[in-house]
Amino acid sequence: MYVRDLDGNEYPLQATSTNDQELNSNQSLTFRILPTKANNLFIKDISEMWEVVDHDDVPHKIIYFKKRGEGITLTVEIKAIPLFFDDFERDRIYEEYNKHMTASEFFTLLFNGTNYDFVLVDTFDAIQWEGLGKGNTRRSIFKDGLNRYGAEFKLIGTTVYLEAQVGRDTGFMYRHKLNASNIVQENDASSLYTYAKGFGNYADGEESNATLIREYTSPIASIIDIRHAPPIYDGRITDPDTMDSKLKTLVDESLKVSVSADIHDLRKQNYPIAQSEVGDRVFLIDERINLNTEVRVVSQSKIRDWRGNVIGLRVTFGSPGITKRYQSNINTAVSNIKDVMSGRKKIPFTALDNAVMQATKDLQNVQTELVIPPNGGWMAVDKDDPNKLVLFNSAGIGISDDGGQTFKTAMTGSGIVADVITAGTLRGINIEQVSEYAGLKLYNGLVESYYNGNLAMRFGQYSFDFYNRDRELTGKIVTNHTSDNENKGLGIHFYNEFISIAEAQPGLGTTRPVFYSSTWDKSTDVLGPYSEGESFLRLFANERLWEETHPRARATDQPCIILQEGSEDSSVYHYYGGYNKRNGSTWKLYYNYDETSVYPRIIATDKGVELYGIVRAVHDIYIGEPSTGINAAVVTYPDAAVYWQANNNSMIRQFKDGTVDFIINGAGNFAVFPSGNGQVAGAFFATEFNPTSSATYKQNIKLYEENATEWVRDINVYEYHLTSDLDKLNFTKKIGFIAETLPDKLKGSDGMSVNLYGLLSVLWKAVKEQQQTIDDLSERIKTLELIA
Repeated sequence: MYVRDLDGNEYPLQATSTNDQELNSNQSLTFRILPTKANNLFIKDISEMWEVVDHDDVPHKIIYFKKRGEGITLTVEIKAIPLFFDDFERDRIYEEYNKHMTASEFFTLLFNGTNYDFVLVDTFDAIQWEGLGKGNTRRSIFKDGLNRYGAEFKLIGTTVYLEAQVGRDTGFMYRHKLNASNIVQENDASSLYTYAKGFGNYADGEESNATLIREYTSPIASIIDIRHAPPIYDGRITDPDTMDSKLKTLVDESLKVSVSADIHDLRKQNYPIAQSEVGDRVFLIDERINLNTEVRVVSQSKIRDWRGNVIGLRVTFGSPGITKRYQSNINTAVSNIKDVMSGRKKIPFTALDNAVMQATKDLQNVQTELVIPPNGGWMAVDKDDPNKLVLFNSAGIGISDDGGQTFKTAMTGSGIVADVITAGTLRGINIEQVSEYAGLKLYNGLVESYYNGNLAMRFGQYSFDFYNRDRELTGKIVTNHTSDNENKGLGIHFYNEFISIAEAQPGLGTTRPVFYSSTWDKSTDVLGPYSEGESFLRLFANERLWEETHPRARATDQPCIILQEGSEDSSVYHYYGGYNKRNGSTWKLYYNYDETSVYPRIIATDKGVELYGIVRAVHDIYIGEPSTGINAAVVTYPDAAVYWQANNNSMIRQFKDGTVDFIINGAGNFAVFPSGNGQVAGAFFATEFNPTSSATYKQNIKLYEENATEWVRDINVYEYHLTSDLDKLNFTKKIGFIAETLPDKLKGSDGMSVNLYGLLSVLWKAVKEQQQTIDDLSERIKTLELIA
């Protein structure tokens, strides 16, 4: 062993060390440094965060040390963890992920950007993640992933191998008085179950609609009564036998059994097997406690002297059901997330570079003895670990890690057998992979995926085909071309009732379509994203959607349609033309009159808008130049008035009842009513006033006989200020009549104005009456003069 300081300097280390390892859990290295000649080079300086490399060439990070003075000497106690655990503990994933992930997607996200890679040896169910990341350490996320995917791991070099169950099915036997002592058995019935219920065959989030409901009761329930296990909810399970198997395993393996023992190395006594590894299945025999069963190694403590020789081994075993008890006991503080079960996929991944480096290192560092076995051939055996050997004979080549009991990697005339094959190029004719639910076939240039025995997808020969649960072809992605083969492209075809491209809603068990086309309801929909706030749906003529200077700025040099929904508005924008160019652009609306003719209804250019046909205003219509604030005409709703205006204070208004009025500087100066009457506020100037007076427009004509002089005598003339003048601080007095003092015949129709034509007629008659009086008096004067 050796240590490495923070500057990268390395020093040889002499110490007795203990490697502690638990199944799918923490690993640690502890040792006590004594002041030997070699150790004195660094013993005073060693500190936390130094690294130590053990006898297996595994780098560790020192996380704890205690220096102790003993007499005049110094000793140091050290605890270190593999660098993998430290690297994953000090790094965090800050982005939050809420999505459905296969095991490949999850571990790719987790290992991305690290110095480690992974290999998925087995397949695992895909699951839904909520709140993944969010500032948690990679180590805690790694623990959650192992728990939720049901995986176990082993670390070799910088590669993490993920399996459903690590270890080997060995023929190892540990027996009291032979190679094992201090055997202790413990039974844990705290989670013992005799009854379980399972629900399957339902859509995501619809557990209450499960159509597959199964139960299992253990035979021992009649002895110890019914003890309920947590129910199994898995909508993917549609086969009753599959559900029954899961329920039986859940109940039968609920009794946890663990056994610990001290293991002795008997290689020097010619016993060929040195020791097992964590995860191995071995046989343990102790007649004293009636123990003779296959157990699994779930933890071990290996003690080595400073030369690397194993001088002590303490092993803890468990029954097959003990796996769940030790599942991912990595000591980190994380919150539990409820599992959301979903689909599963086969994962493509390769770790070729690191695998080659690790294999090269193993081959270069091993010390091998060549042995000729009794049945012939050659056997290469690792001197330090006789479990590892390679057998060469006429039947083939076999590689074993359990002393030749089994050869999990072998090459014979019948073919190649291997748990993991890491290769740059893998050539073959047919490949078939089968797991509990899913399967994969590669043959004749095709890749086929199966689920519950049914074809789900097929890929190859310019086509990617999809099948539904009724085994019907439901759609495909294909290469396309025109009949003359001049134009080529990609096509998406569907064969059932609809096609949908949708946005998944994590945690809701539903989706929201963004494109949907259906034959059964005869519609095609294009939808913007679902949002409680603002959302857009945009259609552009040019792929240059946005200006480079701002990601949300609309490109102004192309036609486009934008639908915008906000919290307080729903708007539609149509754009055409170009900035300082393409001035010939138009926006046109046509009516299909017949098979060959179309009629324009609206044509918009850079000059304005042309309207064809009848235009009926339901709401306001503005005609003019908006940028100047001046409108030539405005049609308003609901009074349907037409405003011909120069600005907001001066205009001519025509109402739907026929009334026309003139507004000058905000005041109503003149109005004409449907009755023919008019109204003027203020002075009115004209060179002539010619009231209509032809007999053509009159009936019942007769002479006016009343005494007009009396009216003139009774009507008073007043002096006054106009209210409108006072509002303008104009104090000039006016002279005139007060309408309320006039006879009704001389008032306007509104009772507040003066009938000037009538008043003029009365004055005319009064003048005639006075003239007649004058004439009579003149005659009398002449008569008196004659008499005189």
